Amino acid sequence: MSDTAGNLLFYTDGDTIWDKNHQPMPNGIGLMGCPLYGSSAQAALIVPQPGHDSLYYIFTTDCWENFGAFGLRYSIINMKLNGGLGDITSMKNILLHTPITEGLTATYNCDETGVWIMSHEYNSNNYMCYFLDTNGINLIPVISSIGSVYNDYFCYMRFSPNGKFLASSFSSSSVSGELFKFDLVNGLLYDIISIPLFSGDYGTCFSPDNSKLFFTLGGADVYQFDISAYNQFDIVNSKNQIDTTDNFILGAISNGIDNKMYVAVVDEQKIGVIQSPNVYGSGSNMNLQGVMLSNKKSSLGLPDFIQ
Repeated sequence: MSDTAGNLLFYTDGDTIWDKNHQPMPNGIGLMGCPLYGSSAQAALIVPQPGHDSLYYIFTTDCWENFGAFGLRYSIINMKLNGGLGDITSMKNILLHTPITEGLTATYNCDETGVWIMSHEYNSNNYMCYFLDTNGINLIPVISSIGSVYNDYFCYMRFSPNGKFLASSFSSSSVSGELFKFDLVNGLLYDIISIPLFSGDYGTCFSPDNSKLFFTLGGADVYQFDISAYNQFDIVNSKNQIDTTDNFILGAISNGIDNKMYVAVVDEQKIGVIQSPNVYGSGSNMNLQGVMLSNKKSSLGLPDFIQ
């Protein structure tokens, strides 16, 4: 997490929170974003509390290895503590719901006075949507009972940049990809489109202009769908493979502030870049050598942000 000028404030892997000096915060150890195994797909999501310039909520999800038992939880950071380096308040690892899948994403509401935080209940078709505003978190979720029953703990979900769509990648059925419209006023999902994908799907993300949807599939492929005509037939038949590789495993996919998309290349010293994600087909320009990491290596995940 950075300030509006791009200066680092703190960061987390869902287990430990480090300050801008790369030191663990005094009360920043022992979050429940899969601390025993470290492999939740979307282990942590940082959300600035609307109306408060020093308060941040960190939402965490547990992983499949722990059967989602720790559930969806939140902790609050106050950046005025610890001499301005920040620390977790007494509100740490507060349970919202269990068991849940690994999916976690967020978007602003219609007037940007609050934030919707979306998760998915395990072994049901319930999307659990929590609302955060200047008064704090509403502990009663808006529940959308829609789509497939998620009987596997893996899930990766993402809101579109305009917040009007949500996509989910999961491994519970032959469908394994779902697309919804989202009501920014009441927090409900509707108008589902099921997207058949190959096994091994992982990340999903929307193009900056909200017209294209991307999935990383089979460990080595990136597929693009045109969702500008929102109907099942057109979207499913717009499936376009923009990259394939037998040499690398691809993980999460995420938007950058530069209108490019970034793709995790597992256990490699690089991150892939989709240069023009608004463009359909080969013109989207996927480059697996997009960002070189020197002596560091990418894993499956990428940071999770409010969309």
